[in-house]
Amino acid sequence: MQQILQHFHHDHIAMQRMVNILDREAEFLRDPNDDPDYHLLLDIVEGFLGPKQHHHYEEERKLHDCLRYAMPEVTPIIDRLDAEQDLHDKLGQQLTLLLKASCSGHLVPRFKLNNLIEEFIAHLNSHIKDEESLIIANAEQWVVESEWSKLEIAVRLNMLP
Repeated sequence: MQQILQHFHHDHIAMQRMVNILDREAEFLRDPNDDPDYHLLLDIVEGFLGPKQHHHYEEERKLHDCLRYAMPEVTPIIDRLDAEQDLHDKLGQQLTLLLKASCSGHLVPRFKLNNLIEEFIAHLNSHIKDEESLIIANAEQWVVESEWSKLEIAVRLNMLP
């Protein structure tokens, strides 16, 4: 079970690094005398919006299902985190459209792009922090060993090389 939680934690570390790169590149949006690398911004945002088959997304859903089963009282927390994931996807899709337009040479209001990217970054930071402090920090205590075994098998089957 520690291995699964470590896997999620390491995934979050990698995701946080990408958020930090996104934030550093977005700094150029805040400076009217500079321009960000719109292609880099687009690549990073699209990376967060990978297909639903992406291993972190699938594993996260399986972990959430195990936690709902083992500890029904944590269901509201998990439901909130799942809803945040849906919001993250929506924001990312909007941001992708604006960035693709910018990359194609279309004029996109800088303030609109900046506001949306700021919201996206804040949401990602909050979501990662909440998963770490609410789920990963408590999951080991919440899930019975037999459920961990099922989750470990499911995680191994979906883990990307």
